Amino acid sequence: MGIGGTKTGHGASRAFLAYNALRLALLGVCFGIGWIAGVRGFWLVVTALFVSGVASWFLLRKQREAMGLAVEQTVERSRVRFAERAGAEDSYVDAMLAGQPAGPEPPTPTSGDPSTS
Repeated sequence: MGIGGTKTGHGASRAFLAYNALRLALLGVCFGIGWIAGVRGFWLVVTALFVSGVASWFLLRKQREAMGLAVEQTVERSRVRFAERAGAEDSYVDAMLAGQPAGPEPPTPTSGDPSTS
């Protein structure tokens, strides 16, 4: 089972959204604290970004690890699907090269088909 109790990519999406929503909320809190402290303009933005970045490293470790795990699981599922498709294609090509039918044959053109003339 994936993150959030699902086998689909919803766990990865949920982990990604949760982590980024919390990062954005933390940035907003840092902006608010900076504003109350009297920091304005460019320095408010720089300070809020820096402080929220450092704070999120410590405060959002669990969410960051969950997001990393969800991404890792999504990549692994994609690799498995790619390997299955490549294996099926390889066996089809091998069978075609050996002159053996390997599955459904391509449709035969009908007499009214303009590509047969």
